[in-house]
Amino acid sequence: MRLKSLKLHGFKSFANRTEFEFHPGVTGVVGPNGCGKSNVVDAIRWVLGETSAKALRGGEMADVIFNGTDKRKPVGMAEVTLTLSDCEDTLGLEFNEVALTRRVFRDGKSEYRLNGNICRLKDIHELLMDTGIGRTAYSIMEQGKIDLLLSSRPEDRRTVFEEAAGITKFKSQKREALRKLEYTEANLLRVTDIIEEVKRQINSLNRQAGKARRYQELLVDVKTLDTHFSHRKFEEFDAERSELSTSIQSLSGEISESQSSISEKEQAIITARNSLSSLEGDISKRREQLIDNQNKINSSKSRIEFNNERQTELNNLITQNSEDISKTKETLSKEKTELDSTSESLLRITENLDHQKQQLREHEKKTVELREKRASLELNLNEISESKTNKSAQLAKVKAELGSFSSMSETDNERINQIVGQITGINKEHTERQTEFFGVNEEMSIASESLQDLETKLALAEKEFQNAINQKEILNEKLSKFHRELAKKESRLQVLKALLVDGEGLGKGTQAVLDNLKTNTQNQFKAYGLLSSFIEVDPNYIPAIEAALGSHLQSILVSDETIAENAIEILSANRLGRASIVPENFVAPASARQLMTLPTGVEAWAIDKVRSTETVSSLVEQLLENTFIVKDIKTAIALRKDFPSHSFATLDGNIISSNGFITGGAGESGEASSLLARLNEIKELETETSTLNDNLGEHQMKFQEIESLVSTSSKKVDTCRSQLQSATITHSTLEGKKSLLEREREGLESKLLNMQQEQNGLLRRQENAETKLQILKDNEQDLNSSIESMNLQISGIESSAEEAKRQEVDSIELLSELRTAMAVEEKSQQSLQEQKAPITERMSGLESAILRRVSEVTSYKERIEQSKTENVSLVDQISSLNQQLQSLETALEEVTNQRESRAENVGNAENKLRDSRRKIAALTEQKGKEEVKKTKIDLRIESLCSTIRQRYSIDLDHFNPDSHTLLCAIEDQKKSRSLREKRRAAKEKKLGSDIDTDQESEDFIDENEKPNTQSVPQIPGEDQPDWNFVESVIDELKQKLDSMGPVNIEAIEEFESLQERYDFLNKEHNDLTSSKESLHKVINKINRETKNRFADTFEEIRKNFSVVFKELFGESARANLIMLDESDPLESGIDIIAKPPGKKPQSITLLSGGERAMTAVALLFSIYMVKPSPFCVLDELDAPLDESNIGRFIKLLDRFTKESQFVIVTHNKRTMSRCEVMYGVTQEEFGVSQLIGMKFTTNAEIEKSQPTA
Repeated sequence: MRLKSLKLHGFKSFANRTEFEFHPGVTGVVGPNGCGKSNVVDAIRWVLGETSAKALRGGEMADVIFNGTDKRKPVGMAEVTLTLSDCEDTLGLEFNEVALTRRVFRDGKSEYRLNGNICRLKDIHELLMDTGIGRTAYSIMEQGKIDLLLSSRPEDRRTVFEEAAGITKFKSQKREALRKLEYTEANLLRVTDIIEEVKRQINSLNRQAGKARRYQELLVDVKTLDTHFSHRKFEEFDAERSELSTSIQSLSGEISESQSSISEKEQAIITARNSLSSLEGDISKRREQLIDNQNKINSSKSRIEFNNERQTELNNLITQNSEDISKTKETLSKEKTELDSTSESLLRITENLDHQKQQLREHEKKTVELREKRASLELNLNEISESKTNKSAQLAKVKAELGSFSSMSETDNERINQIVGQITGINKEHTERQTEFFGVNEEMSIASESLQDLETKLALAEKEFQNAINQKEILNEKLSKFHRELAKKESRLQVLKALLVDGEGLGKGTQAVLDNLKTNTQNQFKAYGLLSSFIEVDPNYIPAIEAALGSHLQSILVSDETIAENAIEILSANRLGRASIVPENFVAPASARQLMTLPTGVEAWAIDKVRSTETVSSLVEQLLENTFIVKDIKTAIALRKDFPSHSFATLDGNIISSNGFITGGAGESGEASSLLARLNEIKELETETSTLNDNLGEHQMKFQEIESLVSTSSKKVDTCRSQLQSATITHSTLEGKKSLLEREREGLESKLLNMQQEQNGLLRRQENAETKLQILKDNEQDLNSSIESMNLQISGIESSAEEAKRQEVDSIELLSELRTAMAVEEKSQQSLQEQKAPITERMSGLESAILRRVSEVTSYKERIEQSKTENVSLVDQISSLNQQLQSLETALEEVTNQRESRAENVGNAENKLRDSRRKIAALTEQKGKEEVKKTKIDLRIESLCSTIRQRYSIDLDHFNPDSHTLLCAIEDQKKSRSLREKRRAAKEKKLGSDIDTDQESEDFIDENEKPNTQSVPQIPGEDQPDWNFVESVIDELKQKLDSMGPVNIEAIEEFESLQERYDFLNKEHNDLTSSKESLHKVINKINRETKNRFADTFEEIRKNFSVVFKELFGESARANLIMLDESDPLESGIDIIAKPPGKKPQSITLLSGGERAMTAVALLFSIYMVKPSPFCVLDELDAPLDESNIGRFIKLLDRFTKESQFVIVTHNKRTMSRCEVMYGVTQEEFGVSQLIGMKFTTNAEIEKSQPTA
């Protein structure tokens, strides 16, 4: 595989589309500094997948796009295409040529293309992996890469060796395998937790499903017997109902005959009653007239009394109003006096204000005059001051010139004296140089000792740095451990929370209600949640409290009964199961609780170990009322005798109820986990994860401190290296200083001649300076006298200005006081005006009140006269009404006597009619009783049909009895009852022994079933069933069904569903386990392969490095590569030892620039001897080399040109002469790189191209 071409467009300074074509051998890229040569190297790195903008000498990736110049606009995209040929074998592709293209746009988007098809960066990395080319491979040596390779940490040098060993792809596969392994372990942990939880639920549901199956079996027997028994009762009721219907029809006929005979009697009575009613009407009318007259008389008397009372009240009001009028007049007089006083004060203040305004105007005028006077004085003062400043400036200039000439004269004298002294001193120079030579030798000795001390310090600093690195790795392992533990806890916490959210372990109906609550956006169910979510229990008492609360833990608390009713209707309509719902308003309020002292053997009251919210506190108290917590079931049984009305819950989850039921036992391991335990575990895990996060934060802070220590140690190492470098330079400087001493002696004679010429020039300049100095002194005297005169004028003007300014300030202060006084007076004037208005209003109101009271008194007197006149009229009316009353009483007595005679006749007719009706009533009563009997029978039939229809969905009207099924069921019940009687008898015989009897397990017999003490009835041998026996069996079976308590019928289906899930999870667990094992095998295989490959490659490179280093530096040079940790070749750092001829073995950081470059060349070509790269790009690698080393470099380069292509960016002419093809990069237009290509031909090629003679 070889490099064919490179195309650039819009990349950095290559604004135009530019193409490089590469040929076998060496291709050179030359040009002046800053023309864009290194941009070619950056383009190759970039297209091979470099993602660091800093590595491309930029701040962000958009910096690689051409940014424009003064004459060109920026472009919107950078594109680079690298074409490789002969790729079939190296890359394992079917294509001979592969074109890698990368684009980046200014909006941040980028894309990669492989032969024109869009691909990922990962695809390019995988394609070029282990080929020796890539963004970080050893095939590209840009500027600074040599120093980075040699001065980087030993651990960071591994990259080029791994690329050479061809294990980069293996390491990538290992990282991917480790990532999958971590993901698999996390999934395995999660699946394991879920399996354990599902297993606990299966154990619980298994018991519920078994109970449900027994319930269904009992229900089948009950259905068979109950339907046949009910059908028999239905037939009996139906026959009795038919007899009653016949009797009712006969009674109805007799009643009809009797009712027709009494019609005539009723008509006669009606006529007599009508006559009696007319007399009653006349009597009523006369009584109404009598009552009306009496009412009129009473009304007149009442009106007279009212008028008398009203006269008395009006007289009192007249007296009261007269008093109010006199008081109001007094108040009005006071208000008028106050108004006069206020008016006088207001007049006085107005006069003062006028006087103060006049004074204010006078003082304002005076202040303006003073201000103008002060301004005039200040203007005069400024003019004189400015003139003085000019004179002072001239004086300063004269003084400066005087000082300058004086200083120059003094300087010349000093310089003459110095020259005389220097001429004398030059003669002593030779002796001093000889002395200095010996001093330099002594300094060189001291510098050599300093070099040795600095080397020792560097070794100590490097050791301290390595210790810090070790501490960092140890702390990093601890951090990883914390991360794993935190991940495990968080995974368990997520599993438990997910199970809690999914309602795992809850009944099907409860889950349906809770799911509806979550998904109902219309807030149809405003429920608060499960009862268990409102309580907290100490971990040690969880089994006891769960046993005491039982299924109530899954009850759902809602706000009111309407919500509960809606929830039950939805469950019933959709057959979603059963659920317990508690409306909040059904919960009785908490009552005062007075508990007795705990008996001996009791651990605590159950209610004392439960912490609940205020919402459910009273409900929890009712559920746990009279419940003790004891240690074990033995203690509970012993205490039950003394406290039969209490319940006992044991610490291991057993319970004895107040009814005498003992519930307990334990299933398989882990089965005891419950809803409360799960909630408690969630809280514990939340606390543990919080603690782990805190610990993790502390260790991360320590890790940052260790990182800071590593950084400090690294800087210390760098400082020691810099000091050592400086000491080395000082030593070299002293060596050069010796040669300088000789050259200095040769210049002493010419220096002496120059000094003599300078002395003669200084003497001539002093004579000219003395003449100019006298002229300047005369000017200085004139200026001093003028300035003194101006100072006197300024002093007089300043005193006058100060006096004017003082008078102005006094005037302004007096003006301010006058304004303040005037403002106070104006405020007083305004206040008096405001007081005057309310007084006027109050006076107006008082005058209105006086007029109103006088009007009322006049009105009261008129009303008194009216009432007196009305009383006289009423007395006359009472006298006339008494006469009418006597005549009405006489007429009423006559009509009453007539009514009594007619009433006697009507009574006799009614007695006869009453006898006839008694007979009809007796018949009707008998008919009613029989109808009631019939109705009761109808109700019984309806109730019986409804009960059977609701229980078994069977209509008794259309039920066809099955005698065979009934007889078989009866026979089974007889056998069952006989078996129970035998077992009970056997128990009674063995009551005193300690041997447990074996119990035969019938599916339909409950474990809490009590023996039936009834005697077995004798079953007759006829085919007709014994219905008394059937009825007793039905009652017995119903008691069994009721004693089973709540039965979750859906548990059977839920158990089967959960069992399927359990099997699926087990399969998933097995798959994850096998995946984990296979990943471990893959990682171990990769480790073995990479370890062998790296060790073999490293040994070959080490040997090659030693040989190539001797070729470049001579046979006496020594170099070596050392693996710092041979026990771990896959992670060990690599150190480079280099000893050029005549130098002690030392760190490569102390080598010169040329030595470092040649060492890097030796290492690079040592790697090429093991695994040559298809091409190699060298960016000014030869810049630090001298002529002799350039020759060695070119000679070594020739050995590899047959196997690899070389692209060299260089400024060296000898390197250019070695190139077969050379590209020149220039910038004819500022900021835009352009290409000039040239291909060289050898002499042999020229001779071949010439025609033969």
